[in-house]
Order: sequence, then structure tokens, then C-alpha cells
Amino acid sequence: MRQIELSFVAEDRLGSKVIRWGTHSDFSHVDIIMPSGRRLGARHDHPVWNCDRLKAGVQIREPDYADFSRDERLIIPCTMAHYDVALRWLMLQVNKPYDITGLLASFLLNRPKGWRDEGQWWCSELAVCFVERVLAGIECLTPANRVSPNDCYLFCGAFASKHYAVC
Repeated sequence: MRQIELSFVAEDRLGSKVIRWGTHSDFSHVDIIMPSGRRLGARHDHPVWNCDRLKAGVQIREPDYADFSRDERLIIPCTMAHYDVALRWLMLQVNKPYDITGLLASFLLNRPKGWRDEGQWWCSELAVCFVERVLAGIECLTPANRVSPNDCYLFCGAFASKHYAVC
């Protein structure tokens, strides 16, 4: 058996507060904790150096890349085979752009958006799709136009064997 770890975070910054308010969530972002301890997630802020230039979107970041005021973790058990397939898929998402247009359209304008579009991501879309692959065939049934950090937390939390707070 393997396990995956998801980190649901908040920061004491205006952008984080707006996301939490707008999505009715305790969290503004979710990262997938990689086996190395680094964080993989989709963000428009906190770009990283990649191929000699700063890149945002789906990136692997250092564990302490931001000053998190809240960090709650979910541990989800899975089979080795499902973990390997899901991790390979996840690595194919690195360097894909952040879906700012889809995010604004779905949350501010309530316009439908297929949130499983693999061309671009925001954090909770990416995390839910990853967990769906780890769980092999179990789909998140959130409304088709969006998935927030809170939706991700509720869906993934249903399969978690452990929950703990880092800060």
C-alpha cells in the first residue's frame, strides 16, 4: 500500500483572504506533497525558476515556498499500482498554465467550465483529478462548472485515513 498527502493551506495575504471568502472555504490553496517532500500545485502567484525563467501554473515548489498561516493535511491510502499511474499523470501536468480565465468565469460570473480540462488548471481541479486517478474510478460529483479548495477538501477527506494540522 501507498499513500498520498494533500496540503490545504491559507496565507495571511489579501489574495488568500479573497479566495477563502469567495469560495466559502477555510483554505485558499491545495498542494500535493511529493515523495521528496516538495509541493506540486497550480498557482498564478509564487512562480518558480524553471528552464532559466520564472514560471507560474503547475510547478513543483519547495516545502516552505510561502508563509502559510494554516496547513492541514489529508493522508489517502491507495494501491501501489494506482499511485504509480496517478503520479505519472501528475508529472505530465507540470508546466501547464494556471487557469485564471476559467477560475474567474466560473466563480465570479458563474459560467459553466469543464474543470477536468487537462490543458490548464487551478489548484483544486488538479488535486481532485489526481485523487480520482489514485482512487481509480471514483469521481468527484461537484457541480460541473467549478471545484473549490473546500470542495476538494470534502471530496478527498471522505477517503482520508488520517487528518492532521501542521500549523
